[in-house]
Order: sequence, then structure tokens, then C-alpha cells
Amino acid sequence: MRGKTLCNGVTRPAAAGQSRGEHHYNLALGYGGQVIALLDEFNMVVVVTGDPFWLEHNDRAWKHEKANINLVADFIASLPGE
Repeated sequence: MRGKTLCNGVTRPAAAGQSRGEHHYNLALGYGGQVIALLDEFNMVVVVTGDPFWLEHNDRAWKHEKANINLVADFIASLPGE
């Protein structure tokens, strides 16, 4: 997924390489919008927890999960470049 924004296609494998803006990061996604992003260039870890929406498999649950993922991606894009 290098070179694509996160919201163009969410991947499920842990520690998949991602790019957002000028920054490359490793990403782990969990159920319900749990997100961990590792940014080596800033020596930074971004962690977001979310509602697991137990037994819900619908658009409402996905909307909240996607919002958490986009929150992390937008934060990373807002970081200063070199």
C-alpha cells in the first residue's frame, strides 16, 4: 500500500507499511477501530482505542472504525515534513 492514503483501502495485516503525506509508518489494525501506528522518523507511537461493537456487523460499526483510522491518518499527515 505504499504511496496510497490509508482511507483508499484498509488493510488488515498487522504492521503493514503505509504512507500518508510525506511520512511512512507501520500500522496495526484491530477490531472496532483499535489502531497502532509506528513512526520511526519521529520515534513515535500513536495508539487509538475504539468501541468493539460486540455482535454488530453493520454500517454503524464500520463508520466508527473508519473514523478512528482516518483520525490517525490525518494526524500523521499533519506532522511537519523535513
